[in-house]
Order: sequence, then structure tokens, then C-alpha cells
Amino acid sequence: MTRVLMVALSLALGGELLLVGQQAQVPEIPFEVTEPLELPDDLFFGEIAGVALNSERHVFVYTRTGAPGSSILQGERAQLFEFGPDGRFIREIGRNLYSKAWAHAVRVDRDDNIWLVDNGSDVVVKLGPDRRLKLTLGRRDEAVLERLRKPPIPTDAPISPARPGYFFEPTDIAFDAQGNIFVSDGYINSHVHKFDRDGHIVKMVGDRKAAGPGQFEQPHGIAVDNEGRVYVADRSNHRIQVLDNDLNYVREIRYTPPLPRNYKPPIPAFGSHANFHTLGPWFWDNTWPDGNTMDTQWETLWPNTLCITPGPTQYIYTHDMFPGSIQKFTLDGELLGTFGEAGRRPGQFGWLHSLACVSENEIWTGELLNWRVQKFILNPGETASASMATPSASPFVVTRLVPGPDGMARVQDVEMPLTPGSGAAVSQLTAATGLSFQRMAADDFGEWHPTPTQKYSITLAGAIDIEVGEGRRVRIGPGNVLLPADNTGKGHRNHRVSDEPRLSAQVHLTPDPSAEAAGAGAPGTITAMHLTSGDGHTRVETFERPTTQITAIEGFQFVRLEPDQAWAPPPGRHYVIALQGRAEIDTGGLTVALDPGGVMVMDELEAPPTLRAAGQGESRLVVFPLAGR
Repeated sequence: MTRVLMVALSLALGGELLLVGQQAQVPEIPFEVTEPLELPDDLFFGEIAGVALNSERHVFVYTRTGAPGSSILQGERAQLFEFGPDGRFIREIGRNLYSKAWAHAVRVDRDDNIWLVDNGSDVVVKLGPDRRLKLTLGRRDEAVLERLRKPPIPTDAPISPARPGYFFEPTDIAFDAQGNIFVSDGYINSHVHKFDRDGHIVKMVGDRKAAGPGQFEQPHGIAVDNEGRVYVADRSNHRIQVLDNDLNYVREIRYTPPLPRNYKPPIPAFGSHANFHTLGPWFWDNTWPDGNTMDTQWETLWPNTLCITPGPTQYIYTHDMFPGSIQKFTLDGELLGTFGEAGRRPGQFGWLHSLACVSENEIWTGELLNWRVQKFILNPGETASASMATPSASPFVVTRLVPGPDGMARVQDVEMPLTPGSGAAVSQLTAATGLSFQRMAADDFGEWHPTPTQKYSITLAGAIDIEVGEGRRVRIGPGNVLLPADNTGKGHRNHRVSDEPRLSAQVHLTPDPSAEAAGAGAPGTITAMHLTSGDGHTRVETFERPTTQITAIEGFQFVRLEPDQAWAPPPGRHYVIALQGRAEIDTGGLTVALDPGGVMVMDELEAPPTLRAAGQGESRLVVFPLAGR
């Protein structure tokens, strides 16, 4: 479920700020936050190691999960999930991919290739836009049993030197405009590798756990700007190193996250700089076992990772673990603002591990402790003002089925542009001829079939999984809008999700839809509300509407209402269906609530009605002007 929170967070942690390395007050960036991704029942995220978006706004999440057949210390601990632009789960990718062991990062390049960095297998893989394997870098250790009993390797045995083309717990990957590949390698090797676009070795730089220019200690993230400069999150050296395209040292960016005196982290922490990962349970209040306060600052793990925004003017976003904030820098290292803090609530972070810079004001995050992906819209007031000039800035996504080359359907996400206004964001009227309803029982799902006629199907209750070509399934649930247009070939196949029948509104496009409605599911009724007025009074009553009855309509419009927004439909009679979030219909003397999946018939009222969102979240509606109104 999507949760929305509008905040301008401050470090309300108590005590005095200990500012180190900065003299001026740093602006706090206001934001709007949501958790937009929806998983099917009985499928769960684990630790979110990586999150990335492609050009079609599909979201890829690389997560550490309890995959079947794994033991505590061995086996697969990584799954890659794909979600559509509306947050709906599409599929798992690469279920038996040999590189997956311990997820660490996922990135998408400018050609929509998907790259997985796995620091359990020491392998990086490239999957094409078709989700097929295209390239592997590094090599996984051979999983063979000992033929002869060997003595254990002593704990103080030297580690083999880093070798070009081999990784030892790599962490991240980046690309330049020419397609060259840069890998931060990572926990043990502390090097950076460069490969050409074909995966051939070009160069390797670094020195294991050293602090000089061009040396690294746990390089944990990497990014490349438009000019080809390489930015490395040199985590344990507490700096961002800037390298040229040949991996020569240029400069570095340093920053010390400010912590209040006597800071006590609200989530598990890492101890002090000098005693990182070496102390015991007395970490939490930064004291020694004898009760004395440590005289060193908390380990912040800055910079843990980083990303660079696209576009002509670029910015760096990076973050610390404690106090848990994200920072925005210019490429020259000027700090422009921060947002967030450590915690469990929306807009807070529990060991933030992944950043995806979609734009200057859209950042996606993945966390290890909270097992979630969050989407941040920064400076939402400015973003809303800018979107006023761009009618298609907030589209409504419709899932369309089209014939594929093998006869099986394919899925397209069609954007219905919404035009922002002072009251709401509303789509243009889409022509349609009739409205009916359909209830499909759990045993009504059959074999592969094309769609007989093209019509919109809006789910009000229940859900189905639609199987299409290439082994893909798409979940269609309450509030989702489907446009089956796979009228030829093998088509698609529906799968039951639960025993709950699927109730949907059927929006007909043909001149005479009566035959379509009569053949669409068993006859039945739905409960709807009817809003009428007369003699100076407005009344609401419920009634039972036959599902297969056709109501003649002029078309339909999608309406999105933010909290405190209101919209008045054009004069006349309308059907109104709530898709997401509760809405209220206010006639001046009467206010009626319409819950998601609810159906309302509005007569032409004496007092023009006003629709508004109820509660803290947005409300999404579809409005049908009736024909002959």
C-alpha cells in the first residue's frame, strides 16, 4: 500500500549540534515520500541492496531474501524483482542466475541494460532490455568439494593481491557516455576497475586499504558525470574521490555529518570511528563498558554510496548512516542541502544502502533494516509549480495488452495525460458508448484466448494474474485499469489469485455493446449509491444494479485529487467510481463518502456537487458523463 508523507524534516534529536567542517547552516530540503511498490501475497522483500529505474520507469529491486534451498551461511541470498511504472509487481528476473549470491547493487545504463553487482559471488552481470544475459565480469569461486583434507587457512594468512578483471566483494558499477564500465571493488580489494563497452580490461587502480590520492578503503559506490569524470564513495576514508576518465586522481570532497552531543541512535549503530565493528553491546550510548563516554565521534559511514542526477546541470546525492541524512552537492563539492534521519517511520532511513537519482528532485532509496523502497519528491511545491506547464507530468497509467510476434499478448503501459489545474488533475474525455459490470467467479478462468472486442476493464474488487508472452505475468487488482487489445493470435490467459470473485466495470467502445455485456460473465447485481435532489433537499440511497445492464455514456475522464483539492464535474448526470483513496462528494447540504471500489450515480443536482479527497492521501476517480444528459 502506498503511504504519503509531506515533511520538512529537521534533526529533532535533542542536544546541541556538533558542527564539524562546516560553518553555515545547511538548508533542509522539504520532500514528499511514498512507498509505491506492491508485492503479491506471500512474496516479500528482504534487505534492499539496490534499486534502479529504466527509461520506461520500470523499477528494479535487488534484494537479499530467504530463497528456497539456502542454508544460513551459504546458498543464494539474492532476488531481482521488476515493477511497472504504477508500482505493480511484474515478475522476478533471473531466478536461477548463477551470479546471484549476496545482492549489493543494481544499475540501469542509458540503453536500458540492467547490471547486477553481487559481492557474494564476486560477479557482475549485464542483462539486456529483453532480460537476457549479455555479459559477465569477474568469476565465482568453484563450488567443489575437497578431494583431500586440507588444513584450515589461518586467520592471519595474507590476502592475494588484487588482479585486473577479478573482484573480491565488489560493490557498485557506473558507465560513461562511450559505454565504458567502472566497478568499485569494494570490501577486500579496495580498487576501481575500468572495462571497455565489450567488457575488456582497460585499467585497475588502488591499493588495498590505503588513504593516499587514488587509493581506497572500502570503495562502496561509484558514479560518472556527463564529462566522464568518475566519483568514488571511498567510505572508510570518509571522502568522495574524483578521478578523470583514465582513473587518475583529480580531487576529493570531504564532509563530516553533524551529530548532536550525546547522540543516541534510534536504530542499531556501528560504534565510534576508532572502534568500528570492534566493540560490544555498549555501542548504543557510545560508552565504554566502565561507563565512561567515548572521546571519539560516532561512525557515520559517510559516504556510503552515491548517485549523480541526469541532465545538463548535475548534482551528487550521497548519504551517511548516522544521523541518517541524504546530502545534495554540486559536482564541485558545494553542499546545497540535506534531508532525512535515521529511524523507522516514512521519510526516515534504517541503514540506507541504495540511491537512484531519477532527476534533481526525484530520488529513490532502498534500506537494509527496514526492508523497503521509498520514493522522494524533493521541493514538492516547486515541482508542482513546474508541472503546471507540463500537462503530461502526472500521467494515469493504463495496462494495455497487444498481440506479440509469437501470437501471445504483450504488455504496454499507456500513459493517459492528466492536465493539472487549480482544483485537480483531469484527463481529456475518452469517447465510449456504454458501461456495464462483470463479476468473475474464482473458477471462471480458462485457457489462452484473444480478446473478442476492445474495451476498458476497471477492477473494483478482487484480482487476477494475466499470463502473456515470454513467461510474464501481470497482477491486475483493485484500482487498476486494463485495456485488452490482443484481438488476434493466442492472446492471454487469466489465473486466479484467491477465492474472491473479481468485480470490474466494463467500458464499452463499440457502437452497440449490448451483446458484449450479455456474454460477459453470469448475470448478477452490484450495490451502488444514487444521489438525487428535489424540493430543496439532496438525498442518497443505495440500490441494486444489474451487472449486465448497459448504461449509455459519452465517455470517461480520470481525475486525481490531492488532499485539500476539490473538483466540480460539468453539469449533467454522471457515474463516479473511486479507484484509489476515499473521496467525498459535497452538495452543500450533504456530504457522501465514496470508498475505493464504490459506485455512485449522480443526477443533475440543484446544487452543483464538489468532489474532494478525504484523508491524508490522494484520491483517484473515473467519471462517466451519461449520454443524453
